[in-house]
Amino acid sequence: MMLAHRERPRVWSKRIRESPLVAEVVAGLASRAPEIWRRTFDLLRKESPEYRNAVDDEFTVESKSHCGELLAAIVAIGAGRLRGSDPFAFVRKHAEWRARHRVPLVASLHAYRLAHKTYWSFTREQLAQHRKRKQALETVAILSDFWLEARSRQSRAVSREQRKSVPCRMAHSSV
Repeated sequence: MMLAHRERPRVWSKRIRESPLVAEVVAGLASRAPEIWRRTFDLLRKESPEYRNAVDDEFTVESKSHCGELLAAIVAIGAGRLRGSDPFAFVRKHAEWRARHRVPLVASLHAYRLAHKTYWSFTREQLAQHRKRKQALETVAILSDFWLEARSRQSRAVSREQRKSVPCRMAHSSV
């Protein structure tokens, strides 16, 4: 039976907390917030022409805020500190901001992909050092599923909000 969309964060929270190593990896991301943002932002500037053309001081502040909120939501899910039924509700305000500033939807979706690529690389780095290989592999499996589902939820939310905020042709055009 498929769970209701709004129940998924609670399921993930429980699943993460059932494994001490998974919970440790997720919680450990909080202390690396500046490094996560810097690596993701550098990747965006390097790999995304849409972002290279959109980056200014205001955008940098917005991006850092969004990255911080995303990380806080991920850590809250892992710690069982969920507020409301959608821990990714904050995505809407960032999608609206990006739409108002004509950041193309493709650039926003690319940003999520790169952020999760960064989370995944931090996860791999931490688990590569773990001495219990079976436990590390189980953690990789759980977090792989989580990163994919979290990215999917965020991508759907940002797509929906950016399309509501501006005409589709503007949201899909390149800068």
